[in-house]
Amino acid sequence: CEYSSCSRSTMAIHMRTHTGEKLYKCTQCEYSSGHGNSITLHMRTHTGEKPYKCIICDYSFTTSEGLKRHTRTHTGEKPYTCVICNKLFRQKSALIAHCRIHSKDKPHKCKQCGTTFTQRGQLSLHEKTHSSDKPYECLKCNASFRIKNHLNSHYQMHTGEKPYKCTQCDYCCTTSTKLKIHMRTHTGEKPFSCTQCGYKCKEEKHLRSHMRKHTGEKPYKCTKCNYCSNTNSGLKNHMSIHTEEKIYRCLYCHYRCIQQYSLKLHMRTHTGEKPYKCSQCNKAFSQN
Repeated sequence: CEYSSCSRSTMAIHMRTHTGEKLYKCTQCEYSSGHGNSITLHMRTHTGEKPYKCIICDYSFTTSEGLKRHTRTHTGEKPYTCVICNKLFRQKSALIAHCRIHSKDKPHKCKQCGTTFTQRGQLSLHEKTHSSDKPYECLKCNASFRIKNHLNSHYQMHTGEKPYKCTQCDYCCTTSTKLKIHMRTHTGEKPFSCTQCGYKCKEEKHLRSHMRKHTGEKPYKCTKCNYCSNTNSGLKNHMSIHTEEKIYRCLYCHYRCIQQYSLKLHMRTHTGEKPYKCSQCNKAFSQN
């Protein structure tokens, strides 16, 4: 290829990309690599070592690049810019995924239901909705989860930790993603648009659910009756009819309910959040 180097050792490493040679092997699993640095990073998945620590919060990372990306959640730095709409991003991968909104390219397709996604990670998370396996279990209660990040967020329910705070109201939450979505209640931003009607929304998952109204697709099926839904939350709410279980619990009191939306409204009695404002007198309300 056209690659060139002033170092013989660097060239030798590059040549392994062509030969497929992997000199460095993990002693604990079958992983192997052509780069010594890669095997060092991989070993941290076994040892749990996270030498790169955030100086602002308690997070730590296995790589310096991971720490660098995380630090931007504190500094607000967004070095990557969309050339079409000038929207800014903290990570290059987020910019690439965003650009697919303009190109309408969704290369990642679910083999079971045909739903397509802009990112491979979104597809991986979606595929877990088809599985009943929940391998991630909370050590403090009986809750179990399909996704490890959901377990991590769940732990913060026990600790009460909510490190991400809104600069415009008293809202605080467990993840930067939740805060980003919340901020749109202040800015009014609705970046996701339906290609078939004028519908716009704050979250991509809401757009995916909306699109199923056009396609008629209902991939979430009840295992006890013929009911099917176009959303996972719709199926979850339906299942409570069979179990009569009030699966949604308030973090601040003993309130429990069947529907997630009911819990969301209830939580505002504790947080004081009033996201809906009158355009004429600016009076705010907790419900639309």
